[in-house]
Amino acid sequence: MVYKVIRFCIVGGLASFIYFIATHIILNQTSFDAVYASIMAYLIAIPFSFLGQKYFTFKANGNPFVEMTLFLVSHLLGLIVSTAVVFLSNAMELNINIGLFAVIILVPVINFIFMNTIVFKHFALDKKTT
Repeated sequence: MVYKVIRFCIVGGLASFIYFIATHIILNQTSFDAVYASIMAYLIAIPFSFLGQKYFTFKANGNPFVEMTLFLVSHLLGLIVSTAVVFLSNAMELNINIGLFAVIILVPVINFIFMNTIVFKHFALDKKTT
C-alpha cells in the first residue's frame, strides 16, 4: 500500500504540474477568467492522469472502458471541487496560486479514495466471457 501511495503521488504530482502550468498558460494566452482556465486545465490533465494511474500506480488490467468510465465519473467530483475552490478564491480576490494549491492538495485525496476503492477494482463487468 505504501508503494501504491508513492506511485500515486508521483503521477498525481505530474498531473498537478500539468494542471498548474496549463492554467497559467490559458490565463496568459486567452481572455478566459481563472475559473474557466482552471476547468480547461483540469480537463487537459485527465488523459495523463488516467494512463499513469491505470498502468503505473494501480497496475490495473481490467476493462479499459469500465475503468475509464469510472475514472471520469470520479474526476467529475474532482472537477466540481476544483471549480468551487478556484471560484471561492477568485471571489475572495486571493492570488490564483492559493486556489490552485488548495486544489492540488484537496483533489488528490478524493481521487485516491475513489481510484483505490472503486475505479481500479475488478468488477464482474471486467470479466471476459468466452
